[in-house]
Amino acid sequence: MINLFIKYCFRNVTNFVAKHNSKKNLRNSLLILCLSLGSPAWAAKQADPLQYWKKLLHFGETHSQVISQDFFLAKNGNADPDAELAHTIQLLNSPQGRTIACRFPARYQWIRQTQKAVPQYDLHQCREIQKFKQSFQHQTLKLVFASEYLNKPVSSFGHTLLVFYDEDKPLLSADTIHFAAETQADDGFLTYTWKGFTGGYQGYFHRDPFFKKQLQYTIQEQRYIHLYTLDFNKQQIEKIIHHLYELRNARFKYYYVNQNCAYQIANLLDIASDDISFSSDGFVLPIDVIKRYKTQYTRHTVLQPVTRKIQFLLKDMPERDLGQFEQVLAGELDPDNTLPNHVKQVLYLYYDHAYRSQRIKHPNYQKVLRLKYQREKLDIPSPQPMDKPGAHRISIGHLKQDGQESALLSYRPVLQGLRDTLITEQQDFELSLFQPMVRIQDNTSYLHQFDFINLKSFPTRSYLYKPLSWQFYTGFNRNNLKQSLNYETEFGLGLSYQLSLFSMNYSINIGSDLSLGDYYYKPNITALLRLGDNFKIGIEASEKYYEHHQFITRSGFVSFTTGNHGLTLEYSQLPHLEQESMNLSYHYYF
Repeated sequence: MINLFIKYCFRNVTNFVAKHNSKKNLRNSLLILCLSLGSPAWAAKQADPLQYWKKLLHFGETHSQVISQDFFLAKNGNADPDAELAHTIQLLNSPQGRTIACRFPARYQWIRQTQKAVPQYDLHQCREIQKFKQSFQHQTLKLVFASEYLNKPVSSFGHTLLVFYDEDKPLLSADTIHFAAETQADDGFLTYTWKGFTGGYQGYFHRDPFFKKQLQYTIQEQRYIHLYTLDFNKQQIEKIIHHLYELRNARFKYYYVNQNCAYQIANLLDIASDDISFSSDGFVLPIDVIKRYKTQYTRHTVLQPVTRKIQFLLKDMPERDLGQFEQVLAGELDPDNTLPNHVKQVLYLYYDHAYRSQRIKHPNYQKVLRLKYQREKLDIPSPQPMDKPGAHRISIGHLKQDGQESALLSYRPVLQGLRDTLITEQQDFELSLFQPMVRIQDNTSYLHQFDFINLKSFPTRSYLYKPLSWQFYTGFNRNNLKQSLNYETEFGLGLSYQLSLFSMNYSINIGSDLSLGDYYYKPNITALLRLGDNFKIGIEASEKYYEHHQFITRSGFVSFTTGNHGLTLEYSQLPHLEQESMNLSYHYYF
């Protein structure tokens, strides 16, 4: 199947080749690159009379993605949906029929409605099902997106979950369902990455009260929570709850980039509908699922990180009031109800956050919590996930270097980079996986760069939130004196600061050029200026110190994005090689 990306590659590469009268092998090499990179997240399946049955079995191309044997009734039910259906009908018509119906209510209801070859069993007589259903709030269903959190690899793309909510009850008491890998506490980044890509983890659906997830996201991890209310009716929500009952002991193989939390939540939502479902042909990101259901949202609510609220209250606070806030923190002023209302509010938020996130209990903690204040409504702007361009990006660039011209063609499968304009307010970050870049010059093509993993997390430091920034890179590049394609791995730590629209990061990186067996350390400075959601200016300077030589890089860029289209103009210098270059790139996001 030729997907969107392949079509785009084919069209642009063919046009480029025709224009430059390039050789046939050049065209073929670029088309092979396009074909090898994967496809967009969703691809429609053909109509199938057993389509919904296969959804209930979580059936993929050749077998079910559920690895728990007790999820199936037939001996080969995980590989043969027809055999599973036949054996289920046989059991439903046996003395065990009521037990099977109570064990698999969603399957039984579908068989009863479509096959009509089984007895009628009253599911209200199934005590365990009724107990399970009654434990859920179920008037309203919300699809939730928790924003990206790069300090924990499992959450670096964000997270999706479902919230079952009754309007007459507090949101904090609502029920949440999410899918997660069963990781080990001592798993480091590299271990998680390897197991996550190879299916080394098992995953399953978790149930938690909403207050627990809000504590984790808005206080401990400083992430935005976006709640989208779905226009699902009572029967659709009941279908999902019945299927959750069937899945309560089910386990899956967990794959970081496709069969992940987003993919499994999307499959769970598909249970509510008999319409044609979708499957993953490539990377699946939480934001893909959020955008997929955008026509079914009736309401959107945002819960903001507590530190964002604190920063907002402190930002324009009069100098006298700010002084009182700082005096209370220092223990120089006794907190009482004569303080201005907004000072009492920010003190409460500050102290409560310090205790709940870091177990810091200030000497005057109890006095601050007893303060009486009127909670002010804070009109704080929030980043809108639905406005973000697609996470996948194709780039075509024109490079001019020392009088020679060439073309650059690259594909970034997932997420975003520092040069992308729309970014979260909490931190700058870059996250890309398996990003190739091909250079075309003088009728020849060659691999210019291939980034396996490129991570940069530059969280903003504030009163309460003082994290280190960090970077990790592994891949092939030509950032060396010989400009040969060498394999490098690099890790760095640093500090990030932000003043209004301007941010700066300073880091010290340690790396190894594995192709040469050489090691280096690299001071690096990155400065960014955001001028709205569509325009960004940046500069970067770094120096690699090897044992016997240095490699210095200076660069600056200007980026502009509108809708799914973007432009980047980049100027760079390599002083040791007396080399300058200018690159103008067009980006298409999808």
